[in-house]
Amino acid sequence: MLDFEQQQRLVLFVKGLHNGQYDKMDRPYYEHLERVASAFVPGSDEWVTAWLHDAIEDGHATEESLLGFGVSPLVIQALNLLNHQKGEKYHLYICKIRMDTTPAGNIARRVKISDILDNSDPSRIFYLKEEHRYYLLIKYNRALKDLLL
Repeated sequence: MLDFEQQQRLVLFVKGLHNGQYDKMDRPYYEHLERVASAFVPGSDEWVTAWLHDAIEDGHATEESLLGFGVSPLVIQALNLLNHQKGEKYHLYICKIRMDTTPAGNIARRVKISDILDNSDPSRIFYLKEEHRYYLLIKYNRALKDLLL
């Protein structure tokens, strides 16, 4: 469990990793991470994982740099599960998370559910083109069903 000072350091670190990145609504990308993390107890492994869930995939971080920053091996394992590999079919990616019953898998599953709920929030996707909005809603509804089984 991170103390308050460590939490602040982590948030600044993550904002630096995603500096200049914007979501589909042209908002700073870290706002998405903040919303996903808000579902968890600040400083918990889930909270840390939520803040970092796109760090390797989108933020140009490595396992080594995160370990050097003080991220626990358990969180690194959860992040590896959450890292959607290029060419990996989304359904198989979701199944990989669902089927992992280790402590890291349980963290990854909870964080992915929070991530999907934020990504499919009607107040956010309302601004997308109708066709893309429906595609995402179907994709995310299927993923939530799989993760919640």
